[in-house]
Amino acid sequence: MTQTPTTREVGVAGAMLLACLLGAYSALALAGFVFDDVPLVVQNTLTGHPGRWMEAFRTDLWKTAGVDAFSGYYRPLLLLDLMVDRAAFGLSPAAHHLHSLAWHLAAVGLFLALLRRLVPPTPALVGAAVFALHPLQSEAVAWIAARNDLMAASFIFATLLALLPARPGPARLAVGFALALAGLLAKESAVLTPIALLCLDLARDRRPGPLPRYLACVLAIGTWLGLRTAAAIPPASVPSSIQLVGLLQGSPQLATHYAALLVFPYPLSIGEFLPYLEGSPLEYMLLGLLLAGLALCVRRGGPLAWAGLTLAAISMTPSLLAIAVRGQIGERYLYVPLAGIAVVIASAVPDRRGAFAVLGPVVVGWVVILHGRLPAWSSDLTLWEAAHADTPSAYTSNSLAAVLVAEGRSAEAAVLYQAALEAAVPYRAACLPAVTLPLRLGNAEGAARGARLVVSAHCPRSAPLAAAAGRAALDAGDLVLARRLTDGIDPADNADLLAVLTDLDAAEGGSSAP
Repeated sequence: MTQTPTTREVGVAGAMLLACLLGAYSALALAGFVFDDVPLVVQNTLTGHPGRWMEAFRTDLWKTAGVDAFSGYYRPLLLLDLMVDRAAFGLSPAAHHLHSLAWHLAAVGLFLALLRRLVPPTPALVGAAVFALHPLQSEAVAWIAARNDLMAASFIFATLLALLPARPGPARLAVGFALALAGLLAKESAVLTPIALLCLDLARDRRPGPLPRYLACVLAIGTWLGLRTAAAIPPASVPSSIQLVGLLQGSPQLATHYAALLVFPYPLSIGEFLPYLEGSPLEYMLLGLLLAGLALCVRRGGPLAWAGLTLAAISMTPSLLAIAVRGQIGERYLYVPLAGIAVVIASAVPDRRGAFAVLGPVVVGWVVILHGRLPAWSSDLTLWEAAHADTPSAYTSNSLAAVLVAEGRSAEAAVLYQAALEAAVPYRAACLPAVTLPLRLGNAEGAARGARLVVSAHCPRSAPLAAAAGRAALDAGDLVLARRLTDGIDPADNADLLAVLTDLDAAEGGSSAP
């Protein structure tokens, strides 16, 4: 009796995969607008006006969210997609989330179709299951502001499907050009599509394919650059030399962190920050397991496995620059790279029923993890409470504190702001609120403690911080600390600091009187 699954068995397995996917993400119906969703979706100045849809092609993404500075993100298709949401559903978070899920389903379907051109049915389904249900994908699916990752991936896979034939006709080349351009208009990382096509060509034929297929992608890139230039969108932020050094120094911990989550994706958290990554012995063990597994896959999968590894590596490169600039370790950054890992796995899986027997328990485990994590996306408060509980750091202390202030829980927030400064690596965005919040609450002792933390955390000196911390120290009777905090700071155009200096001079004069 053959061990190769029948067409019916593969179809049943595919239906079960779809059911698992829909069941795993059903909790999104209860999710809300969180974090960047608020400015980009709720407060967006463009997406609520469908008659102004052409403006999406003439503006920086974050300009429509009320940000004064250019972000360098030119993503008109994301804005148009959010415009459709507003027109059809208003500000219903459930509808927005289900729309994002639909994009994930589209990406999964297109990726499965692509895999079917590369490997037999069973390995293709296994690879699609990895891409569809691995819990690391949940951040991109659950975060509406990250929908551009889902859109770009869908268009990348569709472009590869259109251009994969060795000698596509003019109509297919035109479709490939349009799809490649759509990917670029969703997210800049789609610029790597021609490299992905080259990798697949080398895996299949050991040589590059016909030139017109690549030219379709290059023409799309040229058109995209022309549209960006016409819209006067500057490049996105480039890491400084200091930021690049920080990325280089943290790269072992970063690689270990992502590798560990690929093998054992728990806990999932939006709260990881580059300076606070610490490679644990367990993470290094999981890194070893991943490397051993990839080596086995490469041995079995050959050139296609190498192509998958290359795809994963090159699609991760733009995200490394974003991590260097902002420090935040987004799980969404692995959305497209995980497709490369899935290609590696699919290249090594035999076309046998046993593959489904191995995949089944893994999928069940992933669904359980997703059900445990997705409820955290119901609000900013639940999201950051979960992040601070799962991956506590000075960064999550500061972020949770900001949410607590908005919730009217300022006393709890003040404690967290100060905890962010007490860390071995202080999170210095907490410097000012660590002092001003206790002052507003009338907590003189807490404000004085914040002033001392400002010094020990080496907070950047500024007139507003000197005014607040100096006032806190002065009220506590610590004239030495007050003078240290305010010394050398220009009080021009800062009435609060001038008042502190005046009171300090008077206090010092009084203390030196006979």
